[in-house]
Amino acid sequence: MASTVACLFATHAASAQQTTTVGLGVSHTASAYRGYDSDTLPFPFFTWEGKKFYAHGLDLGYKLTQSDTGSLSISVSPLPFRFRSKDSSDWRMKQLDDRDFLAAAGLEWNHGGSWGQVGAKAQAEITGVGGFIADVHYNYPLSQGKVAIIPEVGVSYQSEEITQHYYRVSGAEAARSGLARYTPGDSISPYASVTVAVPLGARWTGTATLRRALLDDSITDSPMVEADHQDVAVLTLSRSF
Repeated sequence: MASTVACLFATHAASAQQTTTVGLGVSHTASAYRGYDSDTLPFPFFTWEGKKFYAHGLDLGYKLTQSDTGSLSISVSPLPFRFRSKDSSDWRMKQLDDRDFLAAAGLEWNHGGSWGQVGAKAQAEITGVGGFIADVHYNYPLSQGKVAIIPEVGVSYQSEEITQHYYRVSGAEAARSGLARYTPGDSISPYASVTVAVPLGARWTGTATLRRALLDDSITDSPMVEADHQDVAVLTLSRSF
């Protein structure tokens, strides 16, 4: 689901040290769509922490409040998830309309201590589809020498407008494809992930994140979908300054 993928990019960026870093990354999504090829997407990676403004990977934000243990921010995030009909091997899926990337803006809260870190996000979709997403997650950073390991669990929500954007089969699409007409409601999907950050010298860092989300029935009941989960992997190589 789109909100899960978006939060994965944010978690991945948070694994970097609080310095200015630039780099390149690639995400690989094993989609739940029927007969769909895995979607591989390269992206630039940039982390910068100012007194008020910040960039975390693909997210941009402005801190409303900040303390030693957390912050409340306004953030803008892409939802880097899509459906391209040509990428499915199923003839019926090839008759459907493409589904584009989305973006969202809203509030983001983070708080941490010796017990770990908890965060929450609530954002409205801003490209015209409408609706909103929300996420709550917890992680506990671990150290193995110079290697950082960050396991995380969370729950993502997306409203019916966003779920329908990605998983609805309209009447016209049903007539063209032979798939059943379907209109989903909102969806809630739990997920778990692990991020590993490895220093590759004084200024270079390599990071890898794996995440699995268990998809809501509102998604899995769509005739576009053939799996009950979605896996995403993200790799980056970055240099700090």
